[in-house]
Amino acid sequence: MIQDEFSAEALQRVPVATGVLSVLAVLFSEERMEALYEKHRGASYKAGLSFHTVVELMYSAVVEHSAVGSEAFKSARLANKMPVTDQAAYGKIRRMRQSLSHALLAESMAPLMEMFPNSVKTRVPQCFNKHNVYGIDGKKLKEVGKRLKETRGTTGKLLGGKALVALSIHEQLVVGMASSLDGEANDGPLVPDLLASVHAWTPTLNIFLADSQFCDLTTPRRIQAYGSDFVMRYHPKVHFHKDNEIPAAHGEDSWGRPYVEEIGWLGKPGSKTCIRARRIVVKRTGQSDLIIVTSLLDWNKFSAADVLELYGLRWTIETAFQHVTKEFDLLHMIGSTAEATIFQFSISLVIYNVMKLIQAHASEAQGISPEEISLPKIIRTAKKQIISISIFVPSNELADLILSKKPTPARVAKQLSRLWNKDWIKAPKNKRNPKPPPKKRSGAHTSVYRQIKEYYA
Repeated sequence: MIQDEFSAEALQRVPVATGVLSVLAVLFSEERMEALYEKHRGASYKAGLSFHTVVELMYSAVVEHSAVGSEAFKSARLANKMPVTDQAAYGKIRRMRQSLSHALLAESMAPLMEMFPNSVKTRVPQCFNKHNVYGIDGKKLKEVGKRLKETRGTTGKLLGGKALVALSIHEQLVVGMASSLDGEANDGPLVPDLLASVHAWTPTLNIFLADSQFCDLTTPRRIQAYGSDFVMRYHPKVHFHKDNEIPAAHGEDSWGRPYVEEIGWLGKPGSKTCIRARRIVVKRTGQSDLIIVTSLLDWNKFSAADVLELYGLRWTIETAFQHVTKEFDLLHMIGSTAEATIFQFSISLVIYNVMKLIQAHASEAQGISPEEISLPKIIRTAKKQIISISIFVPSNELADLILSKKPTPARVAKQLSRLWNKDWIKAPKNKRNPKPPPKKRSGAHTSVYRQIKEYYA
């Protein structure tokens, strides 16, 4: 009885941990995980360790144990949740099917959006408010351990799988993923699977933002085949042919830079592969021109300044990759195969979405922009509280306490709306003059003694 009262009181003192665990209890419930496994398992089989347990082990490793699998297995064994050996658990992770990793992320979106605030401030220009805007980019999974017999003694670093990810620019949530087991694979062949996943989630009114590597005569046509639009950086490997019947337009973007926009075709006009497109060329002082091509041809409805501002938000997917890599220790791979790295990446993306959910609720409750709230600080607060509560309350008892509150998306959303920590506000930007680039040196290394001596000289 005393232990029960202590555990309940301890849980109340870590509200962020309680919120995160409640969300995960909804997303990773045993019923949902078993249904997902049966739907996407293919030729996989349980053999003593359920998919639900494997997911629990992985997110425990990512959140509580700095992506060290053995520590997560040890904690699970103390809680009588580890019915197999560590080697068997590692084997299960090594053989995880890509379809399960993809579905784990994609099918978490529906319950996650049920918990999302009704309104959230966005930086997307107003003319795109009715559209679903997605940034797409690839991510190589690196630093794979050389534990397998086939990889021992290999020189250099090993790559795991390659993932192509779609990030919703409005909500800043990762909504879909496609992957290749070859870490050196090109992003292009992964586009069809990613587009199918995204359009299964939002079938219409989609706009895709992409870098120049996707500017060819294949990817834009695949996007348009779904009735969607693209905004991407131009690549000179594809020739743009101006339509001389439509005069060029001139103007200035929101940064005061002059631009020229033209209507024409990507590829030879009249050919089967040509694409009707609009090109915007921005003149930049001291830099090469910024050239954007888009299928949004109506420049009265979608001004060049708004299109350029929208493309500028593509960088948020790079920021998401940085947060996932740093805050969830993605440079420490738990498994030793490409399948394992993709599974770990999928788990990390789901947990990243949970942290973005907390950021969105804090933004709405405090009436400030999400840009003013530090996501890394939210993640670190959550990790500290989850680690601390796991020390004082056994994991099986903690799970029972969370489930006893019968977490539903509506109840969890109400719970998240009360989370706030004034330390989450970002520090003001330092406006000091930027440091000059370091001087180049010959050789790959230098003496720390000489470096210190030179500094003080």
